[in-house]
Amino acid sequence: MNPATQSFRDHLSRLDQARELLTLSQPVSPEFELGACLSILDDGPALQFADVVGSDLPVVGNILNSRERMAAALGIGVADIEDAIAASATAPIQPRIGDQAPWQEISAPTDGVIGAGLGHGRFVRPSVLSTVSA
Repeated sequence: MNPATQSFRDHLSRLDQARELLTLSQPVSPEFELGACLSILDDGPALQFADVVGSDLPVVGNILNSRERMAAALGIGVADIEDAIAASATAPIQPRIGDQAPWQEISAPTDGVIGAGLGHGRFVRPSVLSTVSA
């Protein structure tokens, strides 16, 4: 898959269609409950938390918790993951810089602390959790 055409939303949609995305609608605390759910189901489905206490955004996790899911997200075969990672390290794509993007319309007070306004609790592992707009 061409990196320019990869889409996080498309990947979530594919996981949902394959019944590999479980959506939890009951309120969940970002401080301990969210991480506990992800840990308990570490080898299971990807999880979407629709109602995270203190956040207006849903949170998803466990979306890349297997080689198969990682390969699917990249649009490659499982056997090609290592080569794709090596290639991306030696020939990274250049970022696209624009003056307008939907995320630029959202601001959260930080009180001088990076990420303080995001409301995800103390134990956020950015490599595991992602926020998605509805």
